[in-house]
Parts: sequence; structure tokens; C-alpha cells
Amino acid sequence: MIKRISSWITPVEEDPELARRGYLLNLVLLGLAIPGFLFGLVSAIGWVLGLSPLVGALAGFGVQPFYLLAYWLGRRGRVRLAAYIPVVAVFLVMVAGSAWVGIGHATLIGYAMVTLTAGILINAPTAMLFVLLSTVAYVAVGAAQVAGKLPSALPPTSTLVADGAALALGLTVLVIFEWLSSREMNRLLRQSQEAERRAQEYARELEESRGLLEQRVEERTRELAESSEQLRAAHEEQRRLWETMRAMSVPVIPVLNDVIVVPLVGIVDAERADLFMTALLDGLERYRARVAIIDITGVPMVDSMVANYLVQAAQATRLLGAQAILVGITPDVAEAIVDLGVSLEGLITRADLQSGVEYALATRGR
Repeated sequence: MIKRISSWITPVEEDPELARRGYLLNLVLLGLAIPGFLFGLVSAIGWVLGLSPLVGALAGFGVQPFYLLAYWLGRRGRVRLAAYIPVVAVFLVMVAGSAWVGIGHATLIGYAMVTLTAGILINAPTAMLFVLLSTVAYVAVGAAQVAGKLPSALPPTSTLVADGAALALGLTVLVIFEWLSSREMNRLLRQSQEAERRAQEYARELEESRGLLEQRVEERTRELAESSEQLRAAHEEQRRLWETMRAMSVPVIPVLNDVIVVPLVGIVDAERADLFMTALLDGLERYRARVAIIDITGVPMVDSMVANYLVQAAQATRLLGAQAILVGITPDVAEAIVDLGVSLEGLITRADLQSGVEYALATRGR
């Protein structure tokens, strides 16, 4: 039963704030409707017995349709509009009731309920507006009663039963409103505490995540530093290997005390030609050679650039006081040199390495 009533008073809203206001509206409507209905029932019985006027029953039962209208609007999401209906309805009933029976009765409780309802459902400025309206209405009715312009005004003794019921039920409504306010404040306090707890958990998780991230960054930095060092070492090793390969690509071979052989193998480009020139001159100086045999048996093609480099090598050899002998000229290479019109003047040529060594021995008197 309690769950069914809870489903009646809990609106289905996607907006949490609107759902909260709707839930509060339905609680207030329930708190007003039940005492109002009971007041109307007691007043009707008192009227039948001649103990109270009919206005009490009319007031108690007359506001029920307005409560239903407010409930219907609230269930459809018109919470802000629905909040004004019970406030205005109760205020008008109180004004009409006081104008009917006069002041000095339990209508003051009704004005108090109007103010509290406006404060709970709408806002404080609206509640203050109804404070002003209630005061004006009460003073106006009282002034009219004093002036004798309210012939229907009744003495309190004639409405004792109705006033007692109104007082009891009105105070009950005030207690309910106080309970609602306390309940709402406690709920907000719990939400605040829960939000604070979640914020602390989030901060703790964030701190843990930050520490973990810093640790991962430190590990990654260390790994990158190690990788960088490995790459640097690998690059240095590659550079050394490349230097070794370059040195081996143009070897200088001493065959006699003062005779060296510098073979060329493969395609000769500008870089290899410079390397060849450097190796040749270093070999002449290192071995104090007087004869340098340049073997181009392994060179498949000789163009004008290669031929010029060979001529320059012979000239540089002579400048160092040595003699250059070119061996290993194949028929194709010889034909290419002739077609290019390159002069090998100053270069002694022999067919192969053996002939070049024999010539070197002969020139050295051996």
C-alpha cells in the first residue's frame, strides 16, 4: 500500500530538480487534502447537528478539486504552474470564509497554511507576498465587521466545533509542513554528504591515477633513455663499421718494401674516388712507397670522371716522388677511354697486376 501511494506521488521526470519539486508538490497536496477533507466532514456533521455553519463543509470539500487539478498538472510536468493552485485556492477560501463568518475564528490557521505552502512550493518572495495579502484581507474583513457591514459574522461560541476542528487539523498541517521541510533539509544534507564523499573518493582516485601516471611516465622516460642510449651505441657501431667498410673498399696492399698495390673494385663514384685518392696518398706516405700500382681490373665501366680521377691520382703520386702504374685495363675499358678522348699521359699502363709488379721490380733494379 505504501509503495502504491509512493508511486502516485512520485512524478516520472527526466529532470532531477523537476522531479524533486513534483514529489514535494504531491506531498504538500496530500498533506492539505486529507486534513481539508476531514475538516469538511467534521463541519458537515456539525452543520447537520446544528453545531457549526455550512461554510466549513463547503470550504473543506470545495478545495479538493483544486488539489486534484494541481496533482494532474504536476504529473504532466507543469510543476511550477501546479504549485500556485493550492496556494491561491486556500487563500481564496480563507478570505471567503472570514468574510462569511467574520474574524476571531480559525481562519488565521488557514492564512498560516497559505504562507507556508507558498514558501515550500514556490519561493520566499511569493510567501512574503501572501503574508501581505493575508494581512490586508484579515484587516479589511475585521474593519468591515467592526463597522457592522458583515451581517453574517458569527460569534466564536456558535462555531466552537468547527473552529476546534479547523485548529486541530490546521496545526496538523503545519506539523506536516514542518516535517516536510525537515525531511527535505535532511535529504539535501545527505545528498551534500554523499556528494562530498564522492568528491573525496574522486580526489583520492585522481591522486592515485596521478601517481600511477607519474610512475608510468618515469618508467617510460627511463625506457626511452635506455633506448636512446642503445640507438646511440648502435649508431656509433654502425659508423665504425661504415668507416671500416669504406677503408676496406679501397685497400692499400704493400707487396714490396717500396711498392704498394691499390685495387679498385665496382662502380666508382665521386665519393669512392675521393676515398681512393685519400687511401693512395696515405699508403704512399705510410709505406714510403716509390711505386703505386693502381689495379682497375674490377672496374666494369670507366667514364670521363673516373679517367680524370686516375690522371689526378698519377699526378698526385708524382708530387710525392713516386710513380703510378695502371694495370687491369680490359678491352672494354680501353675502348671507352679511347672513345672519351681522355689522355692518360703520365700514367704507365700494363695489362695485368703481374706485369705491373714485374715492371716495378725492373724499375727498382730487382
